[in-house]
Amino acid sequence: VKEKRKEVSVAIAAPSEEKDLAKEESTSERELKRDAKLKRKRIQSKRYSGP
Repeated sequence: VKEKRKEVSVAIAAPSEEKDLAKEESTSERELKRDAKLKRKRIQSKRYSGP
């Protein structure tokens, strides 16, 4: 948690280019989490449907 707070404070203090990079990183992390959730759902649906 502390590390994330540091990243946020750095992003605020950094020039606009670095802010954009930080935004891109956070969005990609969100996308990865979303993909992982979708994969889990797919795996669960496969289990329910059988072999």
